[in-house]
Amino acid sequence: MSSTRDKSENELEGPVTEVPIDVPPRMVLVRCPHCRHVVEAGILSRGLDVCPRCGHHMRLSARRRIRLTVDAGSFVEWDAGVAPHDVLNFPGYQEKLSAAEAASREREAVVCGQATIGGERCALFVMNSAFMMGSMGSAVGEKITRCFERALADGLPVVGFTVSGGARMQEGATSLMPLADPSREVPRCPAAFPAEPRWPAPRHPQPPLEADSATPHDLVRRVRDTNRASVPTVAEQAFSGLIELHGDHLFGDDPAVVGGIALLGRRPVTVICTDRGRTTKERVARNFGSPEPEGYRKALRLMRQAEKFGRPVVCLVDTSGAYPGMEAEERGQGAAIADGIMAMSGLRVPEVSVIMGEGGSGGAIALATADRVLMLSDAVYSVVSPEGCASILWKTPKRAAEAAEALGITAPTLERLGIVDGDIDATGLGTPEFAARLADRLREELAELEAMGVDELVSTRYERFRRMGRFEA
Repeated sequence: MSSTRDKSENELEGPVTEVPIDVPPRMVLVRCPHCRHVVEAGILSRGLDVCPRCGHHMRLSARRRIRLTVDAGSFVEWDAGVAPHDVLNFPGYQEKLSAAEAASREREAVVCGQATIGGERCALFVMNSAFMMGSMGSAVGEKITRCFERALADGLPVVGFTVSGGARMQEGATSLMPLADPSREVPRCPAAFPAEPRWPAPRHPQPPLEADSATPHDLVRRVRDTNRASVPTVAEQAFSGLIELHGDHLFGDDPAVVGGIALLGRRPVTVICTDRGRTTKERVARNFGSPEPEGYRKALRLMRQAEKFGRPVVCLVDTSGAYPGMEAEERGQGAAIADGIMAMSGLRVPEVSVIMGEGGSGGAIALATADRVLMLSDAVYSVVSPEGCASILWKTPKRAAEAAEALGITAPTLERLGIVDGDIDATGLGTPEFAARLADRLREELAELEAMGVDELVSTRYERFRRMGRFEA
């Protein structure tokens, strides 16, 4: 007997019922081109596209780099419609452009616009290696030039990421001409040379020093005066386009040490200086200019960077000594100072240090183991503060003036002992006139040092410090 069976029924289980099934989420895997390790795409994205196994940095598209860099939702694109032109009717160029546009989903090899980074407005251009290896064509040059022009008009700093395969051959010499266009705008851009100083000069400058009657203890009080211009103020006046770099890449950033890259005339240099702060709030935040371990490690990082790129190092020092707190000792204060001294002893680039106010103990030596050590005419340089010396030897800080006299902390005494190589007239500290005088002296010293070979430079530096305190048995 035949019967029609309902196709939805199963002979053993009866009618089909709807049972919820847990379907695993879709997983995208990415193979690292360096170690060939397979990584889940979500994990890779959360790690900023860095392979968790070998540390290889994956290639980033322009849009991805923008998302990682700027504040969320702040990017506004400029000149998205500017596209390349095949001005030479180069064979196969149109096909390459179409393929690059399809692969990268961009019309050209650069994305320009404005955004905020940490709340600060800026203009932005980001090259895209996925579009014909980020090569420079006439449209790329046009977009970057427009970016600088708009930044100049709006007073914005410019942030750029260059990932370029060079000039685009398919456009011939026309691809080279745009290279000159942004170069005309960059020197005029306020991003490179800010009009407003970040560290303004004090409103009430120090009165001139009466050198004939001033005692060593008078100089100590003078360099600690809150009306004295801070070292970053002088650095910003003496150098052009100072770009501050932060952090030791190990623990954190120490605001008592300010360092970065600047121009001394037309010479790129690495500048490292201590900062006591100006207001009471700033002085507390900067430990009154006493660096912590991360400050010395930041200085060491910048020195190593300067050595890598062949830049001279200029250290401007004003500190009563390294920060003596327990936390600093726990984080390796002594080792950080020792590492700085050892690094400066063997650095293969010229080094000039200037004691700008107070040079106290090993905290100052860590930034003054240089080829040339200079002092301002009213600065002091000592193994210990006069108050500390009086407290240790005579059990009372009231004899600090006597200790200052005995310690030999002034520029003439230290130059006679061979500790420093000369002094700089401190008249007008905090004014453009003094900054010009300081810059001229630094240029003179660096010119002499740069005339030496690297081996001669390092050996002469060693002998300079070896002569100090040497005696015949």
